[in-house]
Amino acid sequence: NQDGGIDETFNPGGGADNPIQDVLIQDNGRIIIVGDFTSFNGVALNRIARLHNDGRVDETFNVGSGANFSIHDVSQTVDGRIVLVGDFNNFNGYQSMGIVVLHQNGEIDESFDSGVGFDASVRSVVVQDDGKILVGGFFSNYNGEDTTRLVRLNPDGSRDPDFDCGSGA
Repeated sequence: NQDGGIDETFNPGGGADNPIQDVLIQDNGRIIIVGDFTSFNGVALNRIARLHNDGRVDETFNVGSGANFSIHDVSQTVDGRIVLVGDFNNFNGYQSMGIVVLHQNGEIDESFDSGVGFDASVRSVVVQDDGKILVGGFFSNYNGEDTTRLVRLNPDGSRDPDFDCGSGA
């Protein structure tokens, strides 16, 4: 609650079986959680789930088999698409090295093309108001191009050539 008290209407049951890395509260009040878990309240879910505002799993959010490794961060685009980053290289059978974008229903947005993706762990993502996506992590390469730990992507997944952070972090 806003006063700092416990919201008694939120009941996640047994919760996640492993750590949750990040949380995103959507405009409709639904809650996206990502991390290292493979189930939430007894429901098999690979590293991502969407919850109703009362803590129940939203079964209309269908991500199939989910991510094969950790999801570290989640962000949302202005139009409501969901951006995930992490250590995964496969999301629901789709080859995806460290980044994937989902539609509101959980399906992969194939208009976002990351090519070969990242060469190492991706840890952070922020979507700017103009739709461009800032990504940070331990990588030194994105889609075959050198970039040290920080890159800005266009909404279609291409690298933004106007963003140059030099030798990076």
